[in-house]
Amino acid sequence: MVSVLASIWTVPAHGEVTLEKYHAVKETQSFKQYIDGVGTGFFGANAHQGTRNLPPLYCQPGKLPLYADNYLQILDDYISNRPGEPNSLANSIPVELLLLNALRETF
Repeated sequence: MVSVLASIWTVPAHGEVTLEKYHAVKETQSFKQYIDGVGTGFFGANAHQGTRNLPPLYCQPGKLPLYADNYLQILDDYISNRPGEPNSLANSIPVELLLLNALRETF
């Protein structure tokens, strides 16, 4: 329990959550707010790309709003669909980067 609480408090302090920490914190309200903010940032970056005539980071359907639970489902699907046993993704990879790759793969 102490390690889970410690992981929760490190989210804002370090600005990134590794895959190793993700499984321990993904159900917490603070992490859901955090991942929603990351997703919103990617959405904003996509909008900025459009104003600069650059390709989008990913192609989200126009009328599909995404929220924390959507981002978590997309991320979980991406993580579980990686080849390898038990998982070929390194535990030190930030989930923020995994989310961007997951959004690219999904859309």
